[in-house]
Amino acid sequence: MIYLGIPTREGRIDQGQVNAILSALQSHLIDQIHIQNGSWITKNFNCCLARALNCRPKTTHFCLLHDDVVPTQPDWIQRLMKISEEKQADVLSVVIPLKCRQGLTSTALDEKLKDYDQRYRVRRLTMTEIFQQDPTFTDKKLLVNTGLMLIDVRKPWIEKVWFEFVDRIEKIGDKFVDVGMSEDWNFSRTARAMGASLWATREVRVEHIGLERFPNDSAWGSLKADE
Repeated sequence: MIYLGIPTREGRIDQGQVNAILSALQSHLIDQIHIQNGSWITKNFNCCLARALNCRPKTTHFCLLHDDVVPTQPDWIQRLMKISEEKQADVLSVVIPLKCRQGLTSTALDEKLKDYDQRYRVRRLTMTEIFQQDPTFTDKKLLVNTGLMLIDVRKPWIEKVWFEFVDRIEKIGDKFVDVGMSEDWNFSRTARAMGASLWATREVRVEHIGLERFPNDSAWGSLKADE
């Protein structure tokens, strides 16, 4: 059974997401739903995950769904579970474009770019590059996003991870600059180091909701991220 956690910053969700939740409930795969509101984003994520862990063993999977991500097919939760089981994925993340016209995503490969510090700057994949991969793929360097993520919570490693931003100021050359590591890439690195298998998929269609709707169902935007 799946524990569905929806973190929200303003206590509101998109109407399309409401429809997606209702569709998911009809699958009978959802055990519980929790909407966690607050401006402290990673605390919202961790609150949802902690609740899911406390619902084991009945809960076998935790699904994290951001309030601005809308699954656009009725069987989205069934597809997630089916793919997860087929790939034996510990973490299955849906590829989601950023809210920009370049087609950048928050799915990445943990590779050094030029002389940048690899902790903070890695190679993002574009939607064009995503469509050059298998529909569901993995890589030993894969960094996934949390926008729509299904996690198997039956293995010990899940009790040793959480979501957190890493922000700091460092001196590079003769200037001070702000640097940071996002919660999704931080989570990916920690989970992978503990032996978790990470997969990314575009087989579940979604839209990222901003001033426009940014879909993941086609190749679009730049051929490669601007390094």
